[in-house]
Amino acid sequence: VTVGSGTSTWNGTSWDTAPALGRSVVFNGNYASAAVLQACSCTVNASRSVTIQSGGSMTVQDFVNVIGSGTLTFENNAALVQINNGAVNSGNITVKRNSSALMRLDYTLWSSPVDGQNILAFSPLTSNIGPSNVRFYSYNPLLNQYDRVLNVGSTKFTVGKGYLIRMPNTHPTTPTVWSGSFFGTPNNGVLTAPITYNSSTQLYNTVGNPYPSPISLSAFVAANAASITGTLRFWRKTNTNTSNTGYSTWNSGIFVAGPNFNTSGNPGNVLQTGQGFMVEAKPGATSVVFNNSMRIVNTNNQFFRSSTPIEAQLENTAFDYVWLNLFSQSDQKAQMAVGYRAGASNDVDLFDAVRFNDSQLSVSSLVNSKEYVIESRAPLAEGAVDVVPLQIKTPGSGTFTIEMDRAEGFLNSTENTIYLKDKANSLLVNLKESGYSFSAAAGTVSDRFELIINKKGSIIETNASTSFAVYKEGSEFVLNSGLRALTKVQVYDLLGRLLYEKKQLNTTELRFDATGSTEVLIIKVVFTNGEEAVKKVLN
Repeated sequence: VTVGSGTSTWNGTSWDTAPALGRSVVFNGNYASAAVLQACSCTVNASRSVTIQSGGSMTVQDFVNVIGSGTLTFENNAALVQINNGAVNSGNITVKRNSSALMRLDYTLWSSPVDGQNILAFSPLTSNIGPSNVRFYSYNPLLNQYDRVLNVGSTKFTVGKGYLIRMPNTHPTTPTVWSGSFFGTPNNGVLTAPITYNSSTQLYNTVGNPYPSPISLSAFVAANAASITGTLRFWRKTNTNTSNTGYSTWNSGIFVAGPNFNTSGNPGNVLQTGQGFMVEAKPGATSVVFNNSMRIVNTNNQFFRSSTPIEAQLENTAFDYVWLNLFSQSDQKAQMAVGYRAGASNDVDLFDAVRFNDSQLSVSSLVNSKEYVIESRAPLAEGAVDVVPLQIKTPGSGTFTIEMDRAEGFLNSTENTIYLKDKANSLLVNLKESGYSFSAAAGTVSDRFELIINKKGSIIETNASTSFAVYKEGSEFVLNSGLRALTKVQVYDLLGRLLYEKKQLNTTELRFDATGSTEVLIIKVVFTNGEEAVKKVLN
């Protein structure tokens, strides 16, 4: 790296020359601003106070040097990005980072953006007296549990490692943001964090963003593709829902929310400063690597990035997904996502995320008899029907509800249908119109529910008061009337010619072959109570 010619000096009031990426910046006076600065290098002279306020950033080609009693502070939602991996920083900076709105007994997965930060000094009011009362933890992949960090008073954050830390004892019992503050020499360049793979069930490791700036999640996953899967997990459990899963799940821009169904926890493609997370190691993996090419300027005002359309968050890639929620009567919650994208298959691939088995309630899809909370499937052709088997796990007997949280891409269009089929009673529910409540005993059910997705080929007209559903599988139409039995079905073309008729029925589901029929069909049904309904469908 060639340091550009010239120096831009701040005298406490103004710049003698405007800063630029090719110029060294020297602070010879106090400075506080949310400006976006660029420099070849940055020097803060002794006794000078420099604060990059929330929303501001500093991008430095080479080193950062804070001399003696000088201070350089990056407030919450401010960032220091460095370009040269080989640059050596000197002196200490302060990096402030706000947690999510949490309660007194809640935890956050933290990672230090500076070298030399003591763990206890970061949160001195978190319980730390006696081995049984320490509330600082690091994850043990061999035991699949969090172990207490003992001797926290003399322990420093390991670079690139995630630590689970409870809120201070004085923190409010209502959701409140806590302001953390890191102090030390800013981390820079190529950094590694150790991970281990012990078995197919002992592969989880907590790592964390080691820089005083956000990083790109997709860049991190791509750089570590030989060592980790594409699935990342973020701690989201609070003390009000301890029976729910503790994690949200991310894979390739698709995010499945944790226990609160809070999409404001969606990181998009951005891992914020100070944030720890969980990775899945591959066989033989020993470490993950971080480097400056992953670092980005993203000055969002939350510990997790706020919710915006997924395709805008991950390099403008359009996705076609539907999210399903499962609720219990006791307010337990679970979520999953199914969708279609280029490069994915209907088998297991890098776009799929296996379920993290840490709660008794779950909804997932089954691929090769394994549970997935994110299933990415091959693109769906127009007119095609896709049937996705679902698995439900329930902690006890009771009433449960499945509903559609949201849909994106073509699945959000009114001309595409999303059904839930309960095979126990041949009931088909249009999830775009309503959720579905059902009774179940404690345990696992893997052969009762299916998600049926039809792309541009089924219903183009509905009558809500006498609703029945029609979708196509191959050359056959499947007609389902839910809980109301049918006595007669007639199929006409647009000229009114009768193409198919079935009488004296007493069923809720009927299949008929539509090979050779015209493009638009008119289906008339008669229910056992004499009520009639008509729909037009595309063949």
